[in-house]
Amino acid sequence: MTIVSEHGAERGKGDFRFDDRHLVLDLSADNKPNLAGDPHWTAELHSLWNLDTGKLETVDLRPGKISVRPSLKD
Repeated sequence: MTIVSEHGAERGKGDFRFDDRHLVLDLSADNKPNLAGDPHWTAELHSLWNLDTGKLETVDLRPGKISVRPSLKD
């Protein structure tokens, strides 16, 4: 699995940033970003971590569709 860096850059967001006493997370994951065969999935996580309480205040987990890519093997 790969955490994709700067996936939110086109929307003016980074992977994470500090906003006052919160950590804003905008992460994206891809289990096979190199277009390898077999099952493939992606997901995005958008959340807000409260640094004072040590808890997530909001969580928006968006799993992508699972697909099966053809294998490159003969």
